[in-house]
Amino acid sequence: MTPRTLRAKLALTVAAMTALGLVAAALLTFAVFRQGTLGEVDRQLRSGAPTLARLIQAVANGSGPRSQVQDRVSQRLLGSSGGTVAALRGDDGAVRKAWVLGVVDDPASPELAALVPNVPRRDLARARAGVLLISADGHRTALIRVPTGVVQVSVPDAATRHALRRLLVVEAAVGAAVLLAVACGGWLLVRRELRPLEQIARSADRIAAGEPLNDVRPGLASGAATAGSEVSRVAEALDAMIAQVGGSLTASRLSEAQLRSFVLDAAHELRTPLTSIRGYAELFDRGLADHPEDLAVALRRIAEESVRLGALLDDLLLLARLDRSPEDAPLALARVDLRVLLRDAAADARAADPARPVAVLEPPDAVDAQVDADRIRQLLANLVRNALVHTPSGTPLTLSVAAVAGAAGWAEIRVADAGPGIAVEQRARIFDRFARLDAGRSRDAGGSGLGLAIVAAIAGAHGGRVWALETPGGGATLCVALPLNPL
Repeated sequence: MTPRTLRAKLALTVAAMTALGLVAAALLTFAVFRQGTLGEVDRQLRSGAPTLARLIQAVANGSGPRSQVQDRVSQRLLGSSGGTVAALRGDDGAVRKAWVLGVVDDPASPELAALVPNVPRRDLARARAGVLLISADGHRTALIRVPTGVVQVSVPDAATRHALRRLLVVEAAVGAAVLLAVACGGWLLVRRELRPLEQIARSADRIAAGEPLNDVRPGLASGAATAGSEVSRVAEALDAMIAQVGGSLTASRLSEAQLRSFVLDAAHELRTPLTSIRGYAELFDRGLADHPEDLAVALRRIAEESVRLGALLDDLLLLARLDRSPEDAPLALARVDLRVLLRDAAADARAADPARPVAVLEPPDAVDAQVDADRIRQLLANLVRNALVHTPSGTPLTLSVAAVAGAAGWAEIRVADAGPGIAVEQRARIFDRFARLDAGRSRDAGGSGLGLAIVAAIAGAHGGRVWALETPGGGATLCVALPLNPL
């Protein structure tokens, strides 16, 4: 059955590779040991058998004293491995003479002939003048063709082969034990190392089941995997991905909620002037044209509401343009001294409320910034109008500008008043669109709630930011930071 889980596949792969390695090592060890034992016997036979063959042939020819030749054969055998047997066989395979290590009987004795290992007739026929090595009857045998027959020199190899068999048994037992240990250890190791993957799978199942990402993500990458390992990196990457997806979903929900609120607020703001215009138009249909004084009032109110409606639409259009990329709504950037724009804004404030003290704080040196002068004028006008509307007449107003961190830094514009101020918990909301800190404030007095939102949008389009502070001694200070040299 094919394994389906990664854990089983890895464990089986490790076990299979280990088994192959053990088999290869066992075969190599066996081959080396066999070559070292049987090979040594073969070398002894190749080196000593020809000499024995010549001596035995001398015995068969009757050359030299017979006893001396037989003694020399016996000495040769005594110098060989234990149990060595030498014999002279005729062409019919019969043993004519035999020498056995440690036995000094007559080589023609039938008892000695019975101790000579059997050699197949076909191997005797294959014998030649050189040494022919064969294995027969538990012996390693050298066959050499001589004029009177075939000389046979046999060395027992039963002990060697028994040792080889024991080696195979030992290698098989050791290999099985090692393979079992590797399989168990590999299974435990793979199980421990893959535990984070199981946790990832469970987390993915929980996400698929609809659980909140914030409840699933913590602790995902803190499993049992070794730090820096592939599994750990996968867990960390998935952890980061879930965090990013969760943040994107949260931002998407927040953006959707803000868009819904913006649409509702915009519809509410647009409905008021449209209702007024429609009401006066209905009065005209009911005979208002017959009353010139009332008709003049109705036309004036229709014109005022139309202007208000147009201003509101212009503000919404401006916000929409500023929200788009700079390529879609480019700024007309130019080098401008912000002190000049600040003085103009102060002059406009004095003209709008002559009874209000307006002070301007500026450095002696020019504060040149690369900005869209018209947008910055609108920004300052909105800040000043916000202060004029939300503070009592006669409340001092201070406008200031300063360069921060030199020519390569920022310009900071502040509009401070000594009015009632802004609560701490409301300071983060005043730059939101249609923000109304006083729910009971009339739209005629407080505007549409887009003025400070436009301030924030213009500052953001220039790469700046806005925030609110408390004026020392009481009141509100609205701050705008603009880069002197935006990218």
